[in-house]
Amino acid sequence: MNEPMTHYTFLVFHQDYEAFLRRLREVGLLHIATPRKEHFPGNDEWFEAKRISTQLNRTLSEMKLAVEDAHFAEPQGDMPLDAVLDEWAVLRERCLSLERHIASLDTDIKKMEPWGDFNQTSIEGLRQAGWKVGFWETPSKNWQSRWQKEYYATIIYSNKKKLYFVTFAHTDEEVDLRGADKVRILPSPTSTMIMLQTKAKDDLKKLRNQMGDFALTYGKVVERQAQEARDRLNLCQLLLSTPTVCNDSVMMLAGWVPSLRKNEMDTWLEGQEAVVWFTREHREGERYPVLFHHTWSHWLYLHTVHYFRLAFDRRYRMSARFQGRSKYKPFC
Repeated sequence: MNEPMTHYTFLVFHQDYEAFLRRLREVGLLHIATPRKEHFPGNDEWFEAKRISTQLNRTLSEMKLAVEDAHFAEPQGDMPLDAVLDEWAVLRERCLSLERHIASLDTDIKKMEPWGDFNQTSIEGLRQAGWKVGFWETPSKNWQSRWQKEYYATIIYSNKKKLYFVTFAHTDEEVDLRGADKVRILPSPTSTMIMLQTKAKDDLKKLRNQMGDFALTYGKVVERQAQEARDRLNLCQLLLSTPTVCNDSVMMLAGWVPSLRKNEMDTWLEGQEAVVWFTREHREGERYPVLFHHTWSHWLYLHTVHYFRLAFDRRYRMSARFQGRSKYKPFC
């Protein structure tokens, strides 16, 4: 029988943590966990020091990558750290924007590559004359020659897997080609997009050179401040680990207790000092430890199966037919 469980949450002082944890295990708490970090009086200062250290270390790594691990020069001028970080953030954002633009153009170029350069002016002229141009792609096995007669289908490009073709129909005529997919053609031809991508790559190269020059000039400022931030973070960690601070800190524990032992747990907790606890039943769909409690009927079933298997094995294991091949092994 599956035994129900009750969830407990405890708040206990750090100095009482070890003894309290041992007693919880004796009482029967299962799956003990610390769902949150320890809360120290100086935690806010530590989190702020960690945030600043992480930011400076990331910026320093980016600057070293920009100069290919070259040595930073002594800064010429007195530029504050905040201004250096802001300027570097602007350069980094411009670089990321150009990289995204180049990747987008590369996707469009690959999409338009089978179609070559289409004259959008001619397509617009056909539309005004009452004709519409459709762009399609289909697997080679789905191509039907009747499309050439019905919609003047013209193959533009083909490979081993696909055919790319265009159709011409009247503006009010519905074109439905089973087995073919319609393609939305971009307004810019392939040659224009290649030109735009080449220009974007040149701009990106210039921007990276600019970032390298900036990193060489002001990398030393970030490097010194990053070292100071690491030292300050280490000092905060050292202060937070002292007994004076730890003894005043609060630990949070959580775990499951069999519901049959809930009264025993509550009785023991009521006699504890400086301990706060909360209880709740398990929620629907929540995972929790499972204890099985054997009832008398389940005990009878197990021993009956055991008896018959043992009797069968003793009777037939020495016979010529089953000797050495019995799949039932004696239980004792």
